[in-house]
Amino acid sequence: MQDRSPLVVRVEASSAVARQLQDEPPAAVDSGDLVVEFFERPTPPKPMPVVMQVPSPEDLASRQDQLIAAVLAAGEGDEPLVINVDSADRLGDDAIEAALAINDSTMRSVILTVLDDG
Repeated sequence: MQDRSPLVVRVEASSAVARQLQDEPPAAVDSGDLVVEFFERPTPPKPMPVVMQVPSPEDLASRQDQLIAAVLAAGEGDEPLVINVDSADRLGDDAIEAALAINDSTMRSVILTVLDDG
């Protein structure tokens, strides 16, 4: 069985979430289960197909089953599965745990992109 890819969290480099993740990195960063990527505006991250988009990080936990179903429905493949969060000023433990569970549900790479400050 192949190893799972780490969850990739993409945030704008100057955002509140970027500062939070730099100042208080989640334990999943140390374990290698989560990788943070920073992007600069006005250059957004490379476009990729979006599996689902949620308004806030809290929706990751409250809609976790729906997000896992969307990830599983995407099937196998090489392209990463992208979940967009419309806006956030921080990623709480519940949101990170839900995102990690979503990532663990598939062998494909999962990218969580925070599009804007909350």
